[in-house]
Amino acid sequence: MKIIGKPIILLLLAVILTACNGFTSTPALTLPTTNPTGVMETAISIVETKVVMTQAAIPANTFPPPTNPPPPGAYPDGLVRPPPVDQLDYAMAIAPKVYNRLPYIAETGPYGGQYSGCANTNDFSTAVYYAIGHPLDTVTSAFDRYFQEEKWGFTEATTELVGSEIKVPEVSYDVYRVLPNGTSAFERLRIAMRDESVFRGTDYIDVRLFLTHIETKSNLEYFGGFFCGLNNQWLWNHLSK
Repeated sequence: MKIIGKPIILLLLAVILTACNGFTSTPALTLPTTNPTGVMETAISIVETKVVMTQAAIPANTFPPPTNPPPPGAYPDGLVRPPPVDQLDYAMAIAPKVYNRLPYIAETGPYGGQYSGCANTNDFSTAVYYAIGHPLDTVTSAFDRYFQEEKWGFTEATTELVGSEIKVPEVSYDVYRVLPNGTSAFERLRIAMRDESVFRGTDYIDVRLFLTHIETKSNLEYFGGFFCGLNNQWLWNHLSK
């Protein structure tokens, strides 16, 4: 066996070090240029992930029944208050552009609803109620097409039996989108469709929807809600003035 001398070992070490120095270091990660909707797109990803992780914690029905408007001094502890004119006008201009495109709403029109929002931004939500005189399968197919045409995402429906004495099927949707044109906005649409045809004796689907429209990224919370800050939220128990 031949023994390698010290000069040869030093030569091998020099070759190895030279080869190592030949590798180019990995460049630092460069983030892409932020586009106008980048922040909202990140937000919608966070919301969707949070919903997937805690889906079981979301109440099946979060739609309050229509109520009579409270008198001007009846808002408790200043937590909600009558709406500023500009914010209410803005909400009433934007929301119908969404809910008036829903399947079958033009046949009967909404029978109730309300608005709420932030006093110092254009972030708001609205609840709308209407009825559909078609079978549930026909209605759900129409909503599936609507979600695709209007670019709503995360459209998997859930179905369950609800009711105390008479159990009826209820189909629920929870969908999201980012509006790319004009003012960037995150929108969430929750819809519950209850089939009351059995005890009404005719095709009757009760639809309750809750639309959230958020333009201020600092107000966006998990689950697609918004926070206005203390004493900055308003309420209006009508769909019109």
